[in-house]
Amino acid sequence: TTDPIDMRLAGNGSLVKRIEQIDLSFVYDLPILEELNAVGLDERDMLRNVFNVMRKISEAELQHPSVQELIRGAGKFDVVMVEWSGVSLMNAFAHHFKAPLVGIINAGAYINAHEALGNPNHPIGYPSIFMPFTEDLNLLQRISSVFFTIWFRFYYYTEEVPLQNAIANKNFGAQLPDLFEIERQADLLLINAYQALGNVRPVGPTTLYLGGIHRKSAADLAAGGLSEDLQYFLERSPEPIVY
Repeated sequence: TTDPIDMRLAGNGSLVKRIEQIDLSFVYDLPILEELNAVGLDERDMLRNVFNVMRKISEAELQHPSVQELIRGAGKFDVVMVEWSGVSLMNAFAHHFKAPLVGIINAGAYINAHEALGNPNHPIGYPSIFMPFTEDLNLLQRISSVFFTIWFRFYYYTEEVPLQNAIANKNFGAQLPDLFEIERQADLLLINAYQALGNVRPVGPTTLYLGGIHRKSAADLAAGGLSEDLQYFLERSPEPIVY
């Protein structure tokens, strides 16, 4: 994580030994981050810039000694959760550890993310999050969205993914499948956005929007407990549960 938490503050002040963190906060000092301050870029140049920065950050993170130790170790995991910021390098951990892959996005999903999960991705009905419009497109906007989507697919699958494959093979070995195939085998996509406030689109059962979920404080949960059906599900499930 780039923002490790102080585990001494967890619980009643004791260290939580079941959680292990790798401090990657060094990425905040990487010179490549300055490229994100570029102005006057159109949608395509901005996207190229984002991909380039995120790819180089991911490459630096993979070279961290603790991450290399994790890759070479014999650890086993029930699930691998990866932030899908366009760059799919970290998806390699799911194949490496033979664990289910869950993608999580802090805003709208990229075109490739929706396509990986089989969600409808028509450029007129559901424009990319990088377009300056979301609905009721006029003729010029429709043409612009179609051409941008064509360009994105060409750029991502023929230029960006091969660059990421080279980095992944260097760190995980040449036996690693194409990152395109790993992305297509993702088990779940979590989108941290409130769907009703954005470009509403139908999604499959393996894509979930987290925005708008009502949370209870720890005190409320302790006082009221879990609902009867959820308690039953947690206690009787034969498989591990992420809740």
